[in-house]
Amino acid sequence: MTSPSLLTLSQVTKRFPGCIANDHIALDVKSGEIHALLGENGAGKSTLMQIVYGVLKPDEGQILWEGQPVQIDSPAAARRLGIGMVFQHFELYPHMSVRENLCLAQEKVLNRSRDEAVARAESLLNRVGLIDHIDKYPGNLSGGQQQRVAIARPPAMAHIGMLFDEPTSALDPEMIKEVLDVMVDLAETGMTMICVTHEMGFARQVANRVIFMDQGQIIEQNEPEEFFNNPQSERTKLFLSQILSH
Repeated sequence: MTSPSLLTLSQVTKRFPGCIANDHIALDVKSGEIHALLGENGAGKSTLMQIVYGVLKPDEGQILWEGQPVQIDSPAAARRLGIGMVFQHFELYPHMSVRENLCLAQEKVLNRSRDEAVARAESLLNRVGLIDHIDKYPGNLSGGQQQRVAIARPPAMAHIGMLFDEPTSALDPEMIKEVLDVMVDLAETGMTMICVTHEMGFARQVANRVIFMDQGQIIEQNEPEEFFNNPQSERTKLFLSQILSH
């Protein structure tokens, strides 16, 4: 049985002075799927994530959530739908402990009791392997640990879809695996995910669908095995030859 569509983009276009960042993007993400979004810097990947999260507004096109047209005009609107986002940089409150970083929005936005918020925070920190760091402040954590806290925060808000904008790009190489492991674990819970990434192993092994963007357009998308072993467009072949040769 085919899963229903959770997020659909129809002809989404975003222009900036002198360029078209997203050019009539059409994308369909079904509930529980993981989509890996690949492409060189400047391809339009981050712009697309910011549109879905409400940081930017499209100039044309339509976004549907669970089959219904929606206007995502702010991150708050995205969060109300159930969309969370993890950025390249960790976006944690430096003056708050790990516990408070995970509890604040639960209490203020979801009106959870203190006990409920702490219980949820502790459960998620157990999942990402950081329960022993619950009383520490972000400045006392490694970059990989901070990003794992950032990944735990959207599920604390009961989000059902998560956007990742190159979550490992700001990390030292030895920290990348610990963050990818947490993302794999999250994917196994059935979380719907769109991941902008340069980690080809993650895209090949975890994603249900791999999407390649170039110059604001989706050039090719396919299941991982077909995408990596039998790319159709010459531009995709060139990209993969450059990436996979390193």
